[in-house]
Amino acid sequence: MRNSMSIAVKKWKRILIWAVVFCLVLAIPAYYWFYLARTVHAAFLGHGTHCKQFWRKYYCWEDPSYWFGESLEAPNIRGFDAVRRIFLIEIAKEWKRFVE
Repeated sequence: MRNSMSIAVKKWKRILIWAVVFCLVLAIPAYYWFYLARTVHAAFLGHGTHCKQFWRKYYCWEDPSYWFGESLEAPNIRGFDAVRRIFLIEIAKEWKRFVE
């Protein structure tokens, strides 16, 4: 039987590993001109499990809908649409850099 302390330590190790991976992914554009790294975190604020609670800080008045799938790790159809929209907007902003 596993004790709760070993489970907590394993979770922290995973969190630290993902934090390092995230930092590395954000550092890649400094070395490769053709690579874009953008965050979608700000767009997803207000569309999580508390999306219907209008008194919350990040409540979205324009679209108070839930954007995550059942696992909370992947977005649902509306969330994927938001990711695509952010991706296309960022590509449009950087278009001249890629064409030249």
